[in-house]
Amino acid sequence: MTYRILMLLENLSYPEDVRVRKEARSLVTSGFEVTLVAPSLKGQPAVERSQGVRIYRFPAAFAKDSRASSFFVEYAWASLWLTLFAYWVWLRHGLDAIHLHNPPDSLFAIALPFRLLGKAIVYDNHDLVPELIEVKFRSRLLTTASEVLEGLSCRWADTVIVANDFARDLLVQRHGLESEKVSVVRNGPSQVELDALGLFGANCSDFDVRFGFIGAIDPQDGVESIIEALYLLRQMEPDLRFACRIIGNGLALRDVRERTLELGLAEEIEFCDFLPWPKAMRALAECDICIDAAPLNPYHRVNEAVKVLEYMAHGKPMVLTDSPGHRAAAGDAALYVESEDYKGFAERLLELTHDRELARRLGANGRDRFEREFSWEIMECRLTSVYTRLQGR
Repeated sequence: MTYRILMLLENLSYPEDVRVRKEARSLVTSGFEVTLVAPSLKGQPAVERSQGVRIYRFPAAFAKDSRASSFFVEYAWASLWLTLFAYWVWLRHGLDAIHLHNPPDSLFAIALPFRLLGKAIVYDNHDLVPELIEVKFRSRLLTTASEVLEGLSCRWADTVIVANDFARDLLVQRHGLESEKVSVVRNGPSQVELDALGLFGANCSDFDVRFGFIGAIDPQDGVESIIEALYLLRQMEPDLRFACRIIGNGLALRDVRERTLELGLAEEIEFCDFLPWPKAMRALAECDICIDAAPLNPYHRVNEAVKVLEYMAHGKPMVLTDSPGHRAAAGDAALYVESEDYKGFAERLLELTHDRELARRLGANGRDRFEREFSWEIMECRLTSVYTRLQGR
């Protein structure tokens, strides 16, 4: 009998969550049956089958601001729908395993009754939520509560999947897990999908240089630092014709836009908002130098950013905050700057702008590193091996 997997997703919609999309489609290709429940965006059907994945969607109620109470309402609403759909899928289609995508880390409560029925639980840790909460809310109570939920998610799961080595080591140490229980499945894009788009080596000739950023624009992500650095860059070299493309959205987008206007950078900064993945990759491919100025906070210190893996997949030179997470991912494919050093960031951007040979070398290093270590084609083998073990337990 085909092994039946139910995926529960709250944090993003589907297929907009790229990690979940890759996992679901890879498992279907490997012969598993995948049903997924996720919040819906405007215009998405409530029931759909896409590339072999059976999808059920519920009305989304995402947090409207950065207050903890707003997230609590979001999670409570989604948990109700996810619980109802879990029983619906079990009764209608059957299931052998429940795959929980965090955040939040409270979804294990939905899966516990099914564990008593002999179903397997897979906990997929997208983000280290305690570190994220520490940065977002600076509340010891909320941080401690999130550590408890994270620990329960790890202990009740049959296997844990994480996105990088930092998360694996931290979870093993924090919750006393056996290392064999935790598997690393990174977030790198599919080399096959990217190559099919025909984007490798693309650039834009409208400006002397175009910088690029893709990702979340929340208060903890440091996108304002990019704006400050670009303001200094313009002071250092007024005649340079540059532009910066910012792809993404989040709770800090409004503040970032306002700061852009205050500094008189409206003509240089292009805000693309959220784009479907193929369009986002096309927009990124047209940039010459890619950037991430995430501050050195507890969350980003150990975060292996998806954006960095996407930059490397495109063969783009990078300027990044000097953090363990960035170093582990990018290695010798980037120039590094101390956290919130706006002047240093601007200087490194100018260095890559004028030293085309250095830029070419860094881009080639990144592409080679991506192909050898980070492409999804490598990671999906790890994912399917996790389920092969569960199927034969």
